[in-house]
Amino acid sequence: MKSINSAGAITERPDYRMLKLSVLFFFLSGTAFHLILAYKGYHNYRAQHLGPAINYAQGDIDLMNPVIVGFNAGDTPTPLELPLWQATAALLFKGFGTWTGWANVASLLFGIAALWPLFKISKAYGSERVAWWTLIIYSSLPLYYNGRACTDGSSITFTLWFLYFADLMVRTREWRWLLPSMIFGALSALSKAPFFFCAGICSFLLLLVHSKTSLKSWVQLSITGLVAGLLFMLWTKHTDAAIAKAEFPLVDLRTSGGSDDQFMKNWYFGDWHYKLNPANWVKGGWRFLNANLGSFALLSLLLWGGVASRNRFGQMLFLAGGLTTLVFTHVVLHHSHYYLMFSPAVAILCGWAVVQIESSVFTSYRGRNGFVLIMIVGLFLSTIQGLVGMKTSLDADPYPRMVAKIIAEK
Repeated sequence: MKSINSAGAITERPDYRMLKLSVLFFFLSGTAFHLILAYKGYHNYRAQHLGPAINYAQGDIDLMNPVIVGFNAGDTPTPLELPLWQATAALLFKGFGTWTGWANVASLLFGIAALWPLFKISKAYGSERVAWWTLIIYSSLPLYYNGRACTDGSSITFTLWFLYFADLMVRTREWRWLLPSMIFGALSALSKAPFFFCAGICSFLLLLVHSKTSLKSWVQLSITGLVAGLLFMLWTKHTDAAIAKAEFPLVDLRTSGGSDDQFMKNWYFGDWHYKLNPANWVKGGWRFLNANLGSFALLSLLLWGGVASRNRFGQMLFLAGGLTTLVFTHVVLHHSHYYLMFSPAVAILCGWAVVQIESSVFTSYRGRNGFVLIMIVGLFLSTIQGLVGMKTSLDADPYPRMVAKIIAEK
């Protein structure tokens, strides 16, 4: 599409149609992937999250006292994260039936809600084209965990909204962003503490970049952190009190006052032997590459974007993820879904790199559209490679269903 500017020269208007269609393609592909797995009855969920949602669907929704099926000898509540995802899935169950696919729909709805803040952040620190490429990359491989029937997608969504408002707060220094920052900061902290820890570090680094001499900004961000920290401590006190009442729990999740405090501390943070073992970091790097990039060839885009882009948000968020891993070493390195906290930064930095290739090679949007098609095919193949690397084929293992059927018949 072309237009005539004030000087009478013909200029080409930005054309984002191919990019928008690409975002839609990846999102619909991911949605179909999850719903087909659910339709076939495969293990496309995390039991400790789906169980409380089913319990909620069968009775009242009590956010303070969710019950994890089979976690202890009785029906003692076992609150972990604030069960907002479980409540959302339960409402869908109540309205449409207890097909597990509705739990995937709940996760996908949270995934949709994450796109707006990520787009706005990417555009603020790059351009609109960078923002669209960011959404394309974020909607490809990370959608596996964003659509899985568990709290991973809702946790990263709360974290992205917190980052969006915190970034606005430190850049504009306006008080109107304080309340939403506190709300989503608290939701992030009560969903996955490492995600909030990562976002908190990123917000602090952005404060140093944009407003390090502004007392107002320091006060605003401090209030946000204190409120989230206080609510996290109150919630932890409540969860510890509930878990203490459990008879024969599968795991005593408390880090103090429990039956195996040191085990749980090591589970979350890792001991020095674990932290200093190179093999754990090699395996963690493998999980990171599979969960965020799929094809290792895309690592060149991430490295280029991280070093050359001067995209402060993407760089700070990636650095914050690394620092978070140094603290919560075991829980991050051991679980692929915790690498979701890197996925927005990876998408932003890779998106910048792709746009640089476009602008360097192609002078017209028509030429860029051909490049977009090539990149989409590459990203789709990379997504498949990442899914294979994360051993998602185990989700389709018929053995658990066969055993459950035998037990039910007896």
